[in-house]
Amino acid sequence: MSYTTADAPTSAQIRKNSAIPHASQIPNDSTLTGDFVDDALNGMSTDVVAAEADIVTNAAGIATNVTNIGTNTSGIATNVTAIGLNTTATAADNDDFVRVVITAVGGSGGATAGTLSVQVSDRAGVAVARAVTIAMDSSLTQFAGPLAATGTAFFDTATTGTLVLGSGALTALITTDATGLYESALADAADETSWFSARTAPGGSASNDAGCVVVECVPDDATWAA
Repeated sequence: MSYTTADAPTSAQIRKNSAIPHASQIPNDSTLTGDFVDDALNGMSTDVVAAEADIVTNAAGIATNVTNIGTNTSGIATNVTAIGLNTTATAADNDDFVRVVITAVGGSGGATAGTLSVQVSDRAGVAVARAVTIAMDSSLTQFAGPLAATGTAFFDTATTGTLVLGSGALTALITTDATGLYESALADAADETSWFSARTAPGGSASNDAGCVVVECVPDDATWAA
C-alpha cells in the first residue's frame, strides 16, 4: 500500500505544544508537507522555551529559599543572643533572691553569752558578693518568727557586719559584710531554747544595693542551760 502527501497530518491534527510526534503519526515513504515539519519544529521550540522558563522559575524559587534560610539563620542567631542576654541577666539577679543559713550557739554552765553566725547566699549556695540587709527574729517557738517574739535570747553586739537596729531585743535589722556574712553575740539570762530565723527587711534598706528578698531560711536553735 502506498501513501501520498495527502495522507500526511495537517497542522490542525498536531498539538502546538507537543514534542516530536509519535512514530505512528509519521507516514512511511511519503513526502511530508511543509506544515507538518514546521508544526513539529514549532512544538519542539515551544517545549524548549517552556523548559527554560521552568528552569528560571525554579532558580528563582531556590534563590528565595536560600534567602529564607539566611533570614531564619539570622533569626536563630538573634534568639541565641537574646538567650545569652537573659542568662547574663539571670546570673546578675541571682543574689536578689537569697538563702540564709543561721548558726546559733547558746551558753552553758550558767553562761549568758551566746554567738550568732549568718551567711547570706544565692539560691545555689554561693555567698553573695555584697552587703545585704535582712531582718532577724528570736522566738521560743520554731517557725514563729515575728509572730511570736518571745523569750529573753537577745541580739547583741556585732563582730562582723552591722547591727542596724535591735540591740538587746528579740527582733533585729542587720547588714552583712561584703561577703554576705554577719556575726554577733547573743545574750540570754534564762535557761531556755530559742529559735533564730531570718526574713526580708520589712522596712527596706539604706540603699538599693543592700536590698534582697529572703526566700529560703531554716531556723536554727540555741540552748542556754545552767
